[in-house]
Amino acid sequence: MTSPANQHQTVLDQISSAVQSLNNTLQSLPGKAREAADQWWMPPQLGSILVGSAETIAWCGREFLQTVVECLEGSAAPLIMIANAYEWTDIHGIATTVAGEIQPSTLGSTGNWQGPAATAYTKSIAPQSSAATAIAGIAEKTSSSLYTCSAAGIAFYTAVLTVVAKFQVVLTALIVTFFTDIGAIPAAMDAVTETAEDSATLKVLVLALVAFLGAQATEMGTLHDKAGDNSNFPGGHWPVAVKAS
Repeated sequence: MTSPANQHQTVLDQISSAVQSLNNTLQSLPGKAREAADQWWMPPQLGSILVGSAETIAWCGREFLQTVVECLEGSAAPLIMIANAYEWTDIHGIATTVAGEIQPSTLGSTGNWQGPAATAYTKSIAPQSSAATAIAGIAEKTSSSLYTCSAAGIAFYTAVLTVVAKFQVVLTALIVTFFTDIGAIPAAMDAVTETAEDSATLKVLVLALVAFLGAQATEMGTLHDKAGDNSNFPGGHWPVAVKAS
């Protein structure tokens, strides 16, 4: 099974390839339209409409591509989040192990070891367990938030790939219809509409991602406050197990 990180990298590679292909298509679009308009069977008025539509699509398409390129500036974020989430998951595992092993109620020595020393020892390890449990809780929530954000990022870029690929298919079909006389103008009008729709879809995706990450940022702020809670860390330090007399 392919890991989320590898899946995301594959999607990014496909977006990069699709962007290059779409850019080439957009650059060639006005020229193809002029070539079709110069055909002997193309009425001058229809040819003019065709060229104008192609130039509009090319201009809007370049704006669309610019937005896609800007979106790619944050494409490494899901990979970084996944890597950091793995590390926090490891921290969670270590902290829960420590917390479990030094619980006063689970220590084998407490049943056989009696006296003042045993009592002092049992009391001294209780804060240690609480501190480890606090770290485990922070680590768990941090890793969960990072995994959630990375999943949202991966889904976002997968959706971007879908929109770019769809736009490319429409433009490729449009160029073919340039040389069909009757079908050229309706296809050009449809392509103008498609360009606007795909641009709007991309903006909706960006806004949705921003809103989601905003909520996650609030959650991370809560985690930051919790990390600053020193109720289990006297003076901001790990609890002292043994105090010098």
